[in-house]
Amino acid sequence: MRALIVLDCQKGMLASGDFDLLRENILKLQEMFKASGNLIIHTRHIDENEESIIYNGDERGALDEELSADVDFIVEKDSPNISRVKS
Repeated sequence: MRALIVLDCQKGMLASGDFDLLRENILKLQEMFKASGNLIIHTRHIDENEESIIYNGDERGALDEELSADVDFIVEKDSPNISRVKS
């Protein structure tokens, strides 16, 4: 079994630039992984800085609903490094 890990596709991040093509590509990859019976894992960066584009205190920190609708796991982390996940 394989897994697709999608990093920090949070609303604030996606709203900060032109990510339409990236979103489409992620959706296609996720569809391919699901069809093959593989896992989809999303990470969500927990950022307590109110100035951050992915601030946890409002919608900016939420995962994109369409991208995260069919995931198997959501891993929350408080560091840019994926190896440091919240317990």
